[in-house]
Amino acid sequence: MPTNELILGQNAVEFDIQFAKTNVPASATTPLTLQGGNTGVLIPAGYKFHPVAIIIQSTVAITAQTLTAVVTDNGSQVAYGPQAVLDTTYQQQSGVMRADEWPIQAGHLVGVSVITPGGFTPTTNGIDVTLMGFFTPYTAIQ
Repeated sequence: MPTNELILGQNAVEFDIQFAKTNVPASATTPLTLQGGNTGVLIPAGYKFHPVAIIIQSTVAITAQTLTAVVTDNGSQVAYGPQAVLDTTYQQQSGVMRADEWPIQAGHLVGVSVITPGGFTPTTNGIDVTLMGFFTPYTAIQ
């Protein structure tokens, strides 16, 4: 039995979401967008979304400071969600979290934001993020 079935039950459905943003500024929390321009995916009635992995890539090398990708629930950072940090060493990173740590409830918007401190460069950049997780019916995990 796969690990996700042990934690989430057999009704869990994997779901990957692609986000992007160009020209992320310094000293900001910036929501990323989906291809159509929305800042997230609405969790359908009767389900929860369990974010388990986040993968981030920059089109250019970070030359100063860091850029941190975080999961959001209705625009607010999820306290125990996966995070990934880019810095002057890494142009691609990932972060993982247990599947049942912080599920996002039905009717909420799941998204991704990037956080940059003052002095972050370059601000001419392209950021791509994949958020991976599982949908579960309310009965699978409460």
